[in-house]
Amino acid sequence: MRLDCLPVILLCASLAACSGVKPDEPVASINMQPEAIGKELIMQANQTVPVSAMYQRTLKQSTRWRYAGSLPQGEIFRPINTVFTVEGMNVQEAYLVVNAGQLVGYYLPVERTYSRLDQTIQLNVAPNNPINPEKINP
Repeated sequence: MRLDCLPVILLCASLAACSGVKPDEPVASINMQPEAIGKELIMQANQTVPVSAMYQRTLKQSTRWRYAGSLPQGEIFRPINTVFTVEGMNVQEAYLVVNAGQLVGYYLPVERTYSRLDQTIQLNVAPNNPINPEKINP
């Protein structure tokens, strides 16, 4: 290897390492589970979660997340009355993917991809509470 190429190789490697959320797999479709329609999660306290190797976001206390479908990895919850984004080199809208109370990754609706977390995180939420969807304004 030529040594004069080494700085370029190192720069490319460092940019790739901090590129942010990396979609692990494309999502062809989202399943809707009728029994889960109207389910919400409510954050019980502020909780910091990783969105990439270099960035974190805070899920704010009392924010509400509504069921938006299911993937094989878990249930998808979208934020109500706010936008949640993940960032690296780009900023992307994201929904939480939760399995048994654990945050397992993010669903990126614009890109229609699933991005897995390296480690799952126990979310500090009220129990999954089915509510009457007719009483909620989307």
